[in-house]
Amino acid sequence: MNTVNITDKTVEIEVEGFDKLWSLKGKLTIPRKSINRAYLRPEGLKPRWLRVPGTYLPKVIAAGTYYGQGRKEFWNTHFREDCLVFDLIDFDYTRVVIDVDGAQEIIDKLS
Repeated sequence: MNTVNITDKTVEIEVEGFDKLWSLKGKLTIPRKSINRAYLRPEGLKPRWLRVPGTYLPKVIAAGTYYGQGRKEFWNTHFREDCLVFDLIDFDYTRVVIDVDGAQEIIDKLS
């Protein structure tokens, strides 16, 4: 699971519990100006093909950094319904996909 804290200038994602181990990341800070779009994960959206480092079990967990087709993505999801996607520009990652409680509320705050 992940916790999201929103400030005027950043969105801070805190990776919690064993997900820190699976994703090999504890925290991610994204400048708000780098968020091009925030939305709920559409059905069928999967990580890119190359995972370095991280964990992947189909339909169970995707955690870590994924590369493919000119993209670098961070995933930390157990494929729950409350799965939030950030499409990013001018940032280290091109996409961040995370499970959170209240994903739609976070999207509304960012609008």
